[in-house]
Amino acid sequence: MNEQKIADRLAREVTAAAEIPISELPADRQAIAKKLGMKIIDAWDGIHGYIIMLKGNMGTARMDAGDLKRLASDSNFRWLDASGRGQISIGC
Repeated sequence: MNEQKIADRLAREVTAAAEIPISELPADRQAIAKKLGMKIIDAWDGIHGYIIMLKGNMGTARMDAGDLKRLASDSNFRWLDASGRGQISIGC
């Protein structure tokens, strides 16, 4: 990691969470969305890890038992929050 990226990361860690470009999200975190067949719409880097906001391909965030098992088996998964707006937030 270059010095500027390290400085940027340290600056972000001072705040609770800062929005980051999806392209800066590590590949293993981006893979969570692929496992669920959803699209990442926002990504945040915070003091307790990453937060990714997902939306389903059809505008919904419906998950079945298989989706939950795949998510729970991911070593980066920490928590899940389902809003009423068709979005799911995942801490990872």
